[in-house]
Amino acid sequence: MPRRRLVSLVALIGMLAGAGVGAEGSGGGGPFDLLHSVTVDGGNNLDDEARGIAVDALGYVYVAGYLSVPGQGRDIWLAKYDQDLVYQDSVTVNGSADGDDEGYTMAFDLDGYLYLIGYMSNTGGDHDIWLGKFDSDLVLQDSITIPGSENDHDDGYGLLFDGVSGHLYAAGTLRETGEGANIWLAIFDTDLVLQDSTTLDGPINDTDKARFLVFDDARNLFASGSMTQAVTDYDIWLGKFEADLTFVDQDIVAGPTSDEDKGYGIVFDGAGTLFVTGTIIEADESYNIWMAKYDTDLNQLDDLTIDGPVSGEDVAYYMTMDEVGRLYHTGVYTETEGGSNVWLARFDADLALQDWTTVDGPAGGYDTGAGVANGRDNDVYVSAIVSDPTTGLDIWIGHYGVPTLFADGFESGDTGEWPVACVGSVVASAGAARTGGYGLEVDVAPPCGPAHDVLLRDMTVSGPLHVASCSAVSAGDGLVVAAGGRLALTARSEVALLDGFRVEPGGSATVAIDPALPYPAHVQDDSPNAATTYNAEFSVNLDNLGLGSGDELDLFVAYDGDGIPQLRLTVSAGVGIVMEVSDDAGGYSSTPGSAVVPGWNTVQLNWEASTSATVSLTVNHGTPAVVSGLDNDTARIESVRLGAVGGTVTATSGTISLDNFISWR
Repeated sequence: MPRRRLVSLVALIGMLAGAGVGAEGSGGGGPFDLLHSVTVDGGNNLDDEARGIAVDALGYVYVAGYLSVPGQGRDIWLAKYDQDLVYQDSVTVNGSADGDDEGYTMAFDLDGYLYLIGYMSNTGGDHDIWLGKFDSDLVLQDSITIPGSENDHDDGYGLLFDGVSGHLYAAGTLRETGEGANIWLAIFDTDLVLQDSTTLDGPINDTDKARFLVFDDARNLFASGSMTQAVTDYDIWLGKFEADLTFVDQDIVAGPTSDEDKGYGIVFDGAGTLFVTGTIIEADESYNIWMAKYDTDLNQLDDLTIDGPVSGEDVAYYMTMDEVGRLYHTGVYTETEGGSNVWLARFDADLALQDWTTVDGPAGGYDTGAGVANGRDNDVYVSAIVSDPTTGLDIWIGHYGVPTLFADGFESGDTGEWPVACVGSVVASAGAARTGGYGLEVDVAPPCGPAHDVLLRDMTVSGPLHVASCSAVSAGDGLVVAAGGRLALTARSEVALLDGFRVEPGGSATVAIDPALPYPAHVQDDSPNAATTYNAEFSVNLDNLGLGSGDELDLFVAYDGDGIPQLRLTVSAGVGIVMEVSDDAGGYSSTPGSAVVPGWNTVQLNWEASTSATVSLTVNHGTPAVVSGLDNDTARIESVRLGAVGGTVTATSGTISLDNFISWR
């Protein structure tokens, strides 16, 4: 039997580090950092709402929903932004009936075309399912409508592109004569030609809906939604189908009050587990956030509900999973009487709530999250609806940083025991040595830095990570070594293990004092294994670093197995960041300096080994600085270092702040 858990966030506030709720952009439960936000008002002081959000392979962000237009009702709205939410383009689609038209969910094919599903009003005043195809410039290429036989409210909700077949899978609700609204699934080719479809009717011929779709690794298709079992009784529905839409099995989840329980988001983790979100009504608690995990035979393994502090409307609408297996929900969370807030939360694979935050719009009224998507660097984008006292409901889009260091992520969790093998001077401390939410801070001063030369905080180490400091290392305040993680701390003088540092079962940490340790102050990732391609991105803030004239400080170095640098990023006064790349003959080619700006700078590098390699450095999403035609086909990357790695430094001093490091190969 599944283990049922009811969670009160009032109680959780005291358990999560820094947890709480607040206004737009405040961190409710941890390291969600609002980087950018956009509010969209259609300009008519009418309701405008966001629905789905998606990120393409180039990092562009697309948001769908509707804008209200006098005399035209609701028009489908689709907008494009860059990864910093700088507006690129938008388009509206008005149906021929000048009625209500809405866009819901998007999918991309392998050629970069965007597909959007929703509904469009017909001349009879009812809805037809609508499916449109756009190019990357938001030019509508084609569209179709799908009416049910009853010609009533037919709506499209979910859309999934299948890279194996090259087809689109769609989900929604279709009203059939004598059967009410049925669950509807369909397959289309990329020219929007219908290949197959099926409907599923609940037991009382009432309202049944399929919301979202996902494939498992055996090409079984799973759909989430709701099915009416009795009058006024919506139950959560989860269906399993073969790839040709042949029905296999289903699971029905009914809450204790036999009221409106609905399923929404669904993801598959690639390792045999399905995760589903929605809302369920507990006795005297109104709508509660609901989440469950299943195996692929639809056996429920676990579930939980989350009730807000005033027992109002709490719903998890949509869900996504990032590259390292973290689950993100968005929806609505009610914190005060008469209003609701946008909800964004992160869970681990055991359904443990890790971090959460809320957004309260300017009117303090109805605010809700609609969609969530991960960017290329595992940042999180949220589409939402916020109420404004002047303009009514407006579209809100948020870009949150979820700090990662070496792709391990920042985690909080339960307290636990930690085994540490100690050599030399180790100090157990309470509290943090330095404030600030950065993943890594490095002090720089010739020839060696001051106390607490390296500070690590708020991150989980799940692989090999080495830290070296020619002065001291402070580790803690949210630093976790997870199962499989191997953390090695080496300092010249002292290692301080701060309050909050722990090693989980299956992880290991070693501490060593080396009085002869030379200049470096850095973290080292040994995850690359004879890599022939290496890509990385990180954030760096140099505002507190004073660069001496003529000094060159190495921020990032990638090494081969013999410890020979294959790529180096160097910062110097008046020049910015320069990339040096080695060739097979041992020579180095350099790029011109890429300017840095006050505050945080985003640095991205792309390296490859080839007889005619192209290696690029991009700072703040500007024009890449490129070394091309490089003969380095025998080169391999085995480790990388980030921090104050080395260089020619005589008069430089201060602190470098680094965060959001992720690498992929």
